[in-house]
Amino acid sequence: MKYIKEYWLHDGKFFALIRTAAYCHTLKHFMDMFDEICKDYPPEEVNTDNINVTHYGGDRIKGTYGLEFPIVVPNSNYTKISKPECTL
Repeated sequence: MKYIKEYWLHDGKFFALIRTAAYCHTLKHFMDMFDEICKDYPPEEVNTDNINVTHYGGDRIKGTYGLEFPIVVPNSNYTKISKPECTL
């Protein structure tokens, strides 16, 4: 599955998200996304207590889900955005 990986700066802290363009929302889908996060960030940065499942709205990504989480330093595989489009 192709993942969309983005990050942004909010109140002096970096946050990242991983999502797909698909409308998947099964546990396996989220576990696969979590596995992808673990490939991109070291274990000491991946804290499951700080990962949020987010439902997106807006014209472009309406109805999709993703995982949002705080990061220390952005990974080069992630695209910088000003902020997530719209969350529900």
